[in-house]
Amino acid sequence: MKLLNKYLKMMSSCSRTPTHLLFLLLLSLGIGCLQLETIKLTSGNEEFNYMGCTEKDRKALLVFKEGLNDSSSGRLSSWVSEDCCRWRGIACNKKTGRVVKLDLKSPLCNNSLCLSGKINPSLLYLKHLNYLDLSMIDFEGISIPEFIGSLKNLKYLNLSNACFAGKIPPHLGNLSRLHKLDLHGPSIVCDFSGIYVENLEWLSSLSSLKHLDMGDVDLNLANNNLSGIVPHCLGNMTALISNSYKYYYWQNKCINLVMKGKELEYIYTAGLVKSIDFSINNLTAEIPEEKTGLLKLGSLNLSINSLTGKISEKIRNLKMLETLDLSRNQLFGSIPQSLSSLSFMSHLNLSYNNLSGKIPLGNQLQTLNDPSIYEGNQALCGPPLVAKYLGDEASQGPSSIGDNGEDKDDEDGSEMLWFCTSMALGFIGGFWGVCVNVARLKRKMKLEKSQGGPAPEEGLELGNEDRNVGCAEKDRKALLEFKEDLNDSSGWLSSWVGEDCCSWRGVGCIKKTGRVMKLDLRNSLCNNEEGYNGVSYERPCLSGKINPSLLHLEHLNYLDLSMNNFKGISIPDFIGSLENLKYLNLSNAYFAGKIPPHLGNLSRLHYLDLHDQSYSGDFSRIYADNLKWLSGLSSLKYLDMGHVNLSQVGADWLQAFNMLPPSLSELHLPACRLDSLPLSLPFVNFSSLLVLDLSHNLFQSSMPLWLFNISSSLANLHLSNNYLSGSIPDAFADMTSLQELDLSYNDEMGGEIPRTLGTLCNLKRLDLSKNRITGEITKFVNSLSGCTNSSLEMLDLGINQLSGYLPDSIGHLKKLRFLRLNRNSFWGSIPTSIGSLSFLKELDLSVNHMNGTIPKSVGQLSELVFLDLSYNSWEGIISEVHFLNLMRLKEIDISLTSPMKSLIFNARNDWIPPFSLKSIWTDNVQMSPSFPAWLQTQKELNEISLNNVGISDTIPDWFWKLHDIRGRKLDLKPKRAQSASPALQLPHHVTWRRDLLELMLSMFFLSITAVRAFFFIEKMEKRIQNASYFWMQAWGIVM
Repeated sequence: MKLLNKYLKMMSSCSRTPTHLLFLLLLSLGIGCLQLETIKLTSGNEEFNYMGCTEKDRKALLVFKEGLNDSSSGRLSSWVSEDCCRWRGIACNKKTGRVVKLDLKSPLCNNSLCLSGKINPSLLYLKHLNYLDLSMIDFEGISIPEFIGSLKNLKYLNLSNACFAGKIPPHLGNLSRLHKLDLHGPSIVCDFSGIYVENLEWLSSLSSLKHLDMGDVDLNLANNNLSGIVPHCLGNMTALISNSYKYYYWQNKCINLVMKGKELEYIYTAGLVKSIDFSINNLTAEIPEEKTGLLKLGSLNLSINSLTGKISEKIRNLKMLETLDLSRNQLFGSIPQSLSSLSFMSHLNLSYNNLSGKIPLGNQLQTLNDPSIYEGNQALCGPPLVAKYLGDEASQGPSSIGDNGEDKDDEDGSEMLWFCTSMALGFIGGFWGVCVNVARLKRKMKLEKSQGGPAPEEGLELGNEDRNVGCAEKDRKALLEFKEDLNDSSGWLSSWVGEDCCSWRGVGCIKKTGRVMKLDLRNSLCNNEEGYNGVSYERPCLSGKINPSLLHLEHLNYLDLSMNNFKGISIPDFIGSLENLKYLNLSNAYFAGKIPPHLGNLSRLHYLDLHDQSYSGDFSRIYADNLKWLSGLSSLKYLDMGHVNLSQVGADWLQAFNMLPPSLSELHLPACRLDSLPLSLPFVNFSSLLVLDLSHNLFQSSMPLWLFNISSSLANLHLSNNYLSGSIPDAFADMTSLQELDLSYNDEMGGEIPRTLGTLCNLKRLDLSKNRITGEITKFVNSLSGCTNSSLEMLDLGINQLSGYLPDSIGHLKKLRFLRLNRNSFWGSIPTSIGSLSFLKELDLSVNHMNGTIPKSVGQLSELVFLDLSYNSWEGIISEVHFLNLMRLKEIDISLTSPMKSLIFNARNDWIPPFSLKSIWTDNVQMSPSFPAWLQTQKELNEISLNNVGISDTIPDWFWKLHDIRGRKLDLKPKRAQSASPALQLPHHVTWRRDLLELMLSMFFLSITAVRAFFFIEKMEKRIQNASYFWMQAWGIVM
């Protein structure tokens, strides 16, 4: 009843809307009541009719589970009972028992709480699946499986921030029923290059799509990409035209919409947004008229491109358009009069083009009287360019919807109007019915949860009834003063013009009081760098100085100015007077000078990030010469002072950090120029510490004993890139919570790996590379493999002095993904058990003394991306069997130390490899005399080295046509020099980048069709060694 009263109250607020809209609203209320009555009549028998999970779907899910690593997160711990419909993340059709939803989103995913693994095609047996969410999972660089395009009943697909890599399969275009597709690129914690598209045409087949997110997806490889014209295929997305919402998905996700000059935040409404954002790209040509056919488009942002042509009169067709940003292009001609007919338009930016003529008057354009939206167009004239911006009066203009001239600055009223109008226009559809259903079934859902059933979906709340009072004038003025001292050439603060500062970008307020509590101006796009072809460009950065007007924001508890460019100014002392701050992030913002000790006054601070990796040679980095102020941060939980110069603090630095409160959970101090690591502490105050990072410093001692008493819950310890000496202490065995241990690049650390280190069964990453560790690894590996459920994913022992055989027990480390044993003195053969490491992505055994044959079981490593077995003494034959299942392989090096060894690469002429390589090295490996035909299937090759492989064939024409041969490294040095040789002439289209030139052509008795080569070489540089020059001269290469 409360929910119904609230709804009626909202309906009464819609009295300002036209009568026919109210009729539609009443109709939606009637539908909701009918649905409510239906629930009332049927809910009593619902449990009785519950079918439970079908065995077919249950088996499919269990097979899917086998491909995942869930040792640390425990998210799949409930997947054991008979009824899969009660498993976590699973929802079923209660009448049929068929699985319709699989939601494994991991919002808490980090290095220790992620699902990982691979996606098993057993999902194809879930014939009724319409909702699939695998976002925020660490898939560690695997490709998005093509078979997902065969899940044709999907209406919701979310694969965002899941550490995928490689090409987006065009097979996703088969999902014609899809309403929402989220492929947002990988999180910054991913170790992979991300996903890309080669063609966008498959998007046109997604005829039901209502929401598309491809943020951070690399579109630069597309054939119709964002460095060319605006893709016309987007005009075929009829879901952006159709607006009949019958199916909704509620998520824990908020969105910001600019509505009537205000930026409003809505939760669980991602499906309601219809927008296109292609800003900050390299788009050229004219804006395609197909865009004007997207009748329900609400937001169009094509800013910061190179678009040309005129703004079409057909823009009047975008009747629902509220935000239009075409700024910073090369558009010309007049502004079409039809733009004034867009009655919902609340945000417009046409600045910095070549527009001319008079600015149209009338209707909605009359309310958009900020002259900055037209600036940079020298030939434009008319209001508001001829008058000073009126500020306060501007916000009091009449609404484009109502005729009574009521004040539209009341945010609650705007939200209500938006709500009512959206329902009337079809944005809501079954919204009311769903909300009522959720409210009435709340008790039943709680019962299901308590019985171990799936967690209920959260419904869309209508919001509380407290009136949003808008921005406090005092805070608004303070923010405008703050803005005045900033250089905002990118328009980052362009929304800071209305009356209600709570709607400005980056500003958050307390709704009941209107006081500003959050200021988030973090700018992840900020970067001054050199673009393609040496052309420098400026990413959008804020700069200038920080005005003390922030002190008037008395309720501010969150301040983030990170990732900007303050060009060497000091961190202001007055920030230490913002006493209500709980979150402060000033990282990577090009500050310089001394950190003000006044920050120690922030006793309520939970999070402090002063990380300074933005160091520029134009000014010195920030530093501290005294850390006593840290003791005042009595509430701190997170501290990052990475790359802050602490060299002047002296030996007391640790004692100062030890005065931080026991609540501290993360302490990051990498690259701080610390040179003294005390061997003892009178007491250790870090009882809750989870992460300690002291890497890249100048410590020159053994590891102190206090380190092993620091915290029973310590999960990550990073001491790499120091000068630590001595052996690895046995005391590590007591640190049973360790998940990451990095002791790499401590050149003076030696001794053997203690067997007790292998008892750390929770360890996921162990890096001991680039030390002087000696002895064998058999006992250590045997100990690790003895863990009931070893979590180890990365083992890096490279560049040490280890010796002995590789133990067969290494195949028991089932979750291993990265195995690096390079540059040691291991001998013997590779154990056949290596084929059991089904998750292995990288295997590096290069530069050892290993011998014997390479086992065929290597060919079972279906996830392998990088294989380096080079510079050993292998013998025997390598055939197609060794590569049987290496579908993901990208780099391979099997070069031998000496041509005297007999390793033969024997592949059939008609062999089609399962992989697509980027690089291959096979120096001194014997191949057939004919040029390897299988190479023509390798379209992505960057580097090829077939040095001394016994080929005596002509290089075929197809070799030069492999993808784009420019910039490739090619080494085809002959087995022996010949005093007389024909002049080598390469095809005219072959262009070599001089910095990659490594021509040691070519093979014994080589001949090439005579075509004069064109070499892109301005002058020979020191990079081209005399040996290279000798071989070019020896073969008569004409420069």
